[in-house]
Parts: sequence; C-alpha cells; structure tokens
Amino acid sequence: PERWRGRSDFTILENGFGLGQNFLATWAAWRADGQRSTRLHYVGVEGHPPTREDLARALADSPFPDLAAALVAAWPPLLAGWHPIDLDGGHVRLLLAWGEAQRVAPQLLRRADAIYLDG
Repeated sequence: PERWRGRSDFTILENGFGLGQNFLATWAAWRADGQRSTRLHYVGVEGHPPTREDLARALADSPFPDLAAALVAAWPPLLAGWHPIDLDGGHVRLLLAWGEAQRVAPQLLRRADAIYLDG
C-alpha cells in the first residue's frame, strides 16, 4: 500500500487470476487506505477461468462479501480475449484476459507497478 500512496494511478499485473482472491484482498486494502492512489488498475491473466456460478460458490464465504458480490455480478463470459470491468465508481479498473499467459503476454502493452506471480 505504501507504493500507491499519493499517486494518481497504480497498476498491478497478476498471472493466474484464479478466483480473484488476491484481487479482492488488494481492492479491500486499497479502499481502506485514505492515502491510496486515485485509480487502481488490476490486470489479471487466467488460462482456465471459472464460470460465474463456480465463482459465486467459491466466494460465498469471502472475507470481503460486498466486493466479492460486485466481482461475481461483473464476471464476463468465458470467451478468450480481454474483458475490461469498471468497479468502485470507475476508480478500479479490472482488466481480465482469458487465455494462456504465453499467448496473452505479448498483447499486454502496459507498465505494471507490481506483479503477482502464479505460485
């Protein structure tokens, strides 16, 4: 969080978005920080995204229920490619890429301030 403080934009890239748990924890931390950046950009790459129904079941007991509900409501169709989602009144931009990282990465023309790597 100290890295996004006082900035207008902060971008995080995650390889292996999965069920979005890192995104939800990051979004919650960003919201709780009174000195946060104006906008949070989060780019998630996922080769095997869950269906909306599977995501809803997996996040039913999320420690961030309002954020999890917003993510489930905005979940895009499982079509390969890029899916931009605006959340939190447009202050959070989630850009999801469905596809294998090796194929998607060359299309990614974005500078990242932080990177979360799939374990």
